[in-house]
Amino acid sequence: GTKALAVSLVTNTSIRRLNLQDNWMEGMGGAAVAKMLKENHHVTEVDLSDNNLGDLGARAISAMLKVNTTLVRLHLSGNRLTDQSAECLGPALVTNSTLQHLDLSHNALGDHA
Repeated sequence: GTKALAVSLVTNTSIRRLNLQDNWMEGMGGAAVAKMLKENHHVTEVDLSDNNLGDLGARAISAMLKVNTTLVRLHLSGNRLTDQSAECLGPALVTNSTLQHLDLSHNALGDHA
């Protein structure tokens, strides 16, 4: 499901906001969406909240953030992200110059994250 949707959105030129909240896509689904966002240059906001993405999803999203130049808002609330997830996301956030809003609420991030 998620992979097929992501593949179809690679060439999308009209959708700007993508709400995939609460679809239980897990890490592999998150990776499919992240792969799409590496190539899609039109989506500016994505809500992946409450999808159980975990560290696998965070790694894929981190790789995407290093190359994506259009995403402005990213919602990752409630995805069981950990300090390990934050370690992946940190360098990507330093590299990315377009992201203005990142929601990491309701995750298992410690004080060091």
